[in-house]
Amino acid sequence: MPRVTTVLFVCGALSLGFALLGVPGLAEERAPQTVLAEGGFKTADGEGAAFRQIRATGEYQITEDAVTVRFTLTDRRRDGWTAGVQFATGEAWDEHHSPVFHPVGDPAAPGPGRLRGPRMAEATPRDRPACHGCRVLEPRKRKGTGAPADGVISYRFPKSFTSAFTEGLWAREVLIKKEGGRTVLRPGRTVTVYRAPVGTVLPGAQREAPLPLGSRFANDLGGPLGFGAVSGRKGRGGPVPFSAKEFPGGPEVSAEPWGEAERARRRGGGGEARTLLRIRDLAEDRRLPGVIVTFTDEDGRRIDTWTYWNSRDSSGRWTSRMAVNKLSGHLFYRACVGTQSHRGDQWAFEPVSCGETRQVY
Repeated sequence: MPRVTTVLFVCGALSLGFALLGVPGLAEERAPQTVLAEGGFKTADGEGAAFRQIRATGEYQITEDAVTVRFTLTDRRRDGWTAGVQFATGEAWDEHHSPVFHPVGDPAAPGPGRLRGPRMAEATPRDRPACHGCRVLEPRKRKGTGAPADGVISYRFPKSFTSAFTEGLWAREVLIKKEGGRTVLRPGRTVTVYRAPVGTVLPGAQREAPLPLGSRFANDLGGPLGFGAVSGRKGRGGPVPFSAKEFPGGPEVSAEPWGEAERARRRGGGGEARTLLRIRDLAEDRRLPGVIVTFTDEDGRRIDTWTYWNSRDSSGRWTSRMAVNKLSGHLFYRACVGTQSHRGDQWAFEPVSCGETRQVY
């Protein structure tokens, strides 16, 4: 069986990807938003006859910046239960749970109501590490905003649900009933409305000029990276945690990166390096976190170096990408912070300060 080594690494300022959606630090140079996905949705019935009497339908639109959902709630009969709908979104290890939206007041002329519901398990990442500042957003108010309306209703909510987390969108029906002094909620089945394969905000990427065989590495600042002789270090089988606690440019650098690297066999023979990379920019400060990543063969003579960076200077946003390379002998990275400039027809990353070079495997 092929041997696979997985490495989880955390460094002070890392961002990665192969596609370029360049977004500079200055707002006036920002690229126009594009619609990444849009369409209609409808919820699925839960268990029990009451769920077959209600339905939520609507439209969604997803850009790099936000998810927007517009929706209508339908209740076909008066049976003691009020129709409700709840949404959730996710991005990397962040999750956002909406209120339970429901009609209130007179069934003949209802208004918009909301109350806090339980979290949707489908939006909770199963592989979330103990990252600093990972966010779980949900309504603060536990009490509803009005008496739930029960009857024959088809109500288009005047305001849409919006969220900044754009990798996933889920929806479910919720039945609501007042029993004495408490409110009973019965969540239905969760429907996956949209799921991005990796992430909707793609990092910037540039390939460095290839070096002659056996050359020493050099960074963009003109100094040696300090690899020396390539270590023969091999990762043990299974997940191997890795962390670099230094932050290039000082501890005030506002970035939180994560990654998971894997070496695997390719069909037809040979190996490849697969690296899932994620980074969150923690502050809108006109500095972009980046990393210089070098893939080599087993003896370190064949070299392929890439620089990746989070091209969106937007507080709280993750960027993520799967990087695949045929050179799977060793993997090195060097965390940097820098700026972005436009050269010709593409964006380029210019490091200002970099940390030490680290060998992952």
